[in-house]
Amino acid sequence: MGQLAQDVGIDFKNNYILDPLGQVIGGGGATAIGLNYSPTNDITKGFHQGMTIFHLASQLKVEPSKPATFTVDAVVKSSPSSFTKAEIKEGAVRFVEGKDEKGPIDIVDDVKGKMREVAGKPAPEEFEAVVAGDSDFLTNQLLDAQLNHDLALNIVSSLAKDKELVSIHPKQAEGSQITLTQIQATLLYYSLVIFLPVMIFLTGGAFWYRRRTA
Repeated sequence: MGQLAQDVGIDFKNNYILDPLGQVIGGGGATAIGLNYSPTNDITKGFHQGMTIFHLASQLKVEPSKPATFTVDAVVKSSPSSFTKAEIKEGAVRFVEGKDEKGPIDIVDDVKGKMREVAGKPAPEEFEAVVAGDSDFLTNQLLDAQLNHDLALNIVSSLAKDKELVSIHPKQAEGSQITLTQIQATLLYYSLVIFLPVMIFLTGGAFWYRRRTA
């Protein structure tokens, strides 16, 4: 896939985008948060507020040898607090000046242009390609999170040349969701798995003992 991205002028860095904001919303440090959107691109020009969420995303950069006939628009960039890491090691998740790159970092790029030739023949018309440094935003786990759903549908609509469908879609009524931090999730887990069963056991034992001694 990296070679295919290069063919359309995008360098897929195959690294990791780390973001402290990923932990704030209950994800891990390797959960990148998209906060910066292209105000002119049809895919994201309606994204004034909200975030997009990507697990284990990789950085995208414009290929230095990109043909002059290609135009690249960074439609989604990570938050300013994000940074890149070539690899993730335990205890080595802090930004290192001169080695890591600070955000905002390209996560989704929109490429338009005209190939000089395809299969040895002159290209008949212009093309459009959307390259994402992560595919998890399309999975069931994240599709309905924040603006992920709108981003996915807008990408498909833009590639299908159906501009009328590119918009912020109305949210359907659904059950309320709660977002927990990592600490809150840990406390909730131990409360339900350890504290609550112990309290039920002790309460039941107390009632049993009182009935036996009554």
